[in-house]
Amino acid sequence: MLIPQFTLRRLMTVTALIAVLSLIVTWGSHGTAWAVGVTALLVLLVVTFAVHVALFGIIWLVSQTSRRATPQSVLVFPSLSAPPSDGPPPTTSPPTGTA
Repeated sequence: MLIPQFTLRRLMTVTALIAVLSLIVTWGSHGTAWAVGVTALLVLLVVTFAVHVALFGIIWLVSQTSRRATPQSVLVFPSLSAPPSDGPPPTTSPPTGTA
């Protein structure tokens, strides 16, 4: 159940904070300069949060529908996974200059 997790003090505090925010938004709609700024800030925070949630949801959906990686399909570096050779590594001779 959701309700028993919250105390009455916490519910009253949240209600009071929402009432103050509502009052600031009301003053902003009437043209008070600082309240317009606070209201714009709150709207931008909500829009930013909504965009982040939407992008996370899209990326999560894409990752759920994409092909799963298997051990055979994972790229490994050949030098790290190559079996040891039978002899010493081949040597290269320095280029000889012919003039």
